[in-house]
Amino acid sequence: MTEAAALIWTDEPEDREDVLAWAEGRHKVRFYEETRKQADVADNVGRPVLKALVDDVKAGDYRLVLVPDLIRFGPSVSRLIRTMSDLIQAGAEIVAVRDRYGLRGDYSRHARKLILLLARSHRAETGRAIREGQEKSGNQGGPDRLLWSTELIAQVHALLRAGETASSIARKELIQVPTSGGVVRTPSVKAVYRLLEQRPLEPLGD
Repeated sequence: MTEAAALIWTDEPEDREDVLAWAEGRHKVRFYEETRKQADVADNVGRPVLKALVDDVKAGDYRLVLVPDLIRFGPSVSRLIRTMSDLIQAGAEIVAVRDRYGLRGDYSRHARKLILLLARSHRAETGRAIREGQEKSGNQGGPDRLLWSTELIAQVHALLRAGETASSIARKELIQVPTSGGVVRTPSVKAVYRLLEQRPLEPLGD
């Protein structure tokens, strides 16, 4: 039975259960545990648990890294990609157990699938945060002005580069955006076009 490292959040009990269910009978799992709040920092230097995991992979202790979903590597796409790149370059395979998706080697081959998985993970996490806020405040609110964050705009641009269109982003519900009314919703095609008028997709540099 081979050993695997798993990054989980202790305030999400399903994290441990889902990882153990996937690894049962195949891998002995060592858990690297942090809270959601500890994971939500400006950079990975402020995440000692994640740094310990990456360092142990680089030292050759593990060749398999398990996460419930990819958002565990960071709330922003840039940090998430950077962490996965470090792990893959160190020779590790990454498995997002809820998506049943494994990643190894040159992950540019997986770019489209990876972007869609990241969008789905971020959408689920955003929806959860909004619902928790509503429950605490007792305010269910209503749809209002879309609150586009820099991160959400970057996700729209990434989806466009992966071959999606403004229409498919809305139709497939690939992005969900918080609103000033305290809810989260899928933007309309018109809203996506309006965003791109204000924040157009720029060509990639050489």
